[in-house]
Amino acid sequence: MFSATSICFVGLCGRFCMPKKNDFEYYLKKLEDVVDKLEKGGESIEESLKLYESGVENLKICLEKLKSAEQKVVEISPVLAIENSKKEAEPVF
Repeated sequence: MFSATSICFVGLCGRFCMPKKNDFEYYLKKLEDVVDKLEKGGESIEESLKLYESGVENLKICLEKLKSAEQKVVEISPVLAIENSKKEAEPVF
């Protein structure tokens, strides 16, 4: 059985399942759907604006989740953290 918070696609496990609503993949799929609708056209200006706003919100959530994941990687990877601090200290000339 599938949960109501799942989106259907065939995952690595071979089952048809959907990411949970708080997963990065869920918001990425929603963003892709918005982009597809906007690229196809045919929507009214008002509906296009609503879709665009929805896309921006989904993009923000995706970026937040990516930033959070990156921070976790830095926290669990001391070598990466050291390399990151070196890059930030170097001048960008």
